[in-house]
Amino acid sequence: MYSLSRLTIYYKNFIYQKNLIYAMMLEINDEKELVRILKALANPIRIKIISYLSREPMCVYDLAKALKLSYPLTFLHVKILRDLGLIKEVRREESTKGLLPTRYYHASDFEITLSAENIRRIVEGGRNRNG
Repeated sequence: MYSLSRLTIYYKNFIYQKNLIYAMMLEINDEKELVRILKALANPIRIKIISYLSREPMCVYDLAKALKLSYPLTFLHVKILRDLGLIKEVRREESTKGLLPTRYYHASDFEITLSAENIRRIVEGGRNRNG
């Protein structure tokens, strides 16, 4: 489902809590937001991260090993995806050795509906807001 007035990304990842279902949704209302999402998804490493995290929750250390990348580089990619809402922290384990807690991430199940008409409306809407 999409809105003709703006591009909408729907997350199909539902949270079940006491028989209630919450659906997460992210709306893209200007071209800068659209570009940030598309840039994030244009990176092959980030696509692999989403693929791994769609199977099971993983920590950055395990992702780095699976991707054969350094921890700092993997963390940077995870942070970009997390900040956009494409992945989320699902669990945190406290360290017994006084270190920082280990954070586990899982991919949000999302669908992108994109059309030339939606892109035109986003760009024109941004121009109208900026004068």
